[in-house]
Amino acid sequence: MLGLVIALGVAPLLGAFRSSDASWFILILALTRILNLLTDVVIAKMERHVRYGAVATIHLATRSLPNFLCLALAAIGYGPWSLIIRDLVMALLPFAFSHAWSGYRFHGNVTRKVFQRIMAYSGPMFLPRTLDILLQRFDRLVVGAWFGNTTMGLF
Repeated sequence: MLGLVIALGVAPLLGAFRSSDASWFILILALTRILNLLTDVVIAKMERHVRYGAVATIHLATRSLPNFLCLALAAIGYGPWSLIIRDLVMALLPFAFSHAWSGYRFHGNVTRKVFQRIMAYSGPMFLPRTLDILLQRFDRLVVGAWFGNTTMGLF
């Protein structure tokens, strides 16, 4: 959520100094990150119940298709949007498959004890996960900032 809040703060600046597309890019990427984290919960639950076949199938089915889609969209002229759509599809497919195959449904009942355990775990994980996200996106940030949106789309 903090990443989404930061993206909401940065998006208007990108819109003012770069382009409205850049604003949308950062917002969509922030939302895909949340979807990825929600998917990780379900995948972890599946792994915990030793459903490795389903997990492997989800990863296999959802890793290649977005890349082919990205290449096709870039070839027909979508430019940088092809990368954003790729990331969005890369977040939506595993989310949909993992929720469909796991049978897991969040019902909103989190006890105080569970919430405390989550917060105790999230504190030490905040910095490594933040660095992980930055490193995953660093190449795009550098290419976009240094060479511009068109080159980033080709990248």
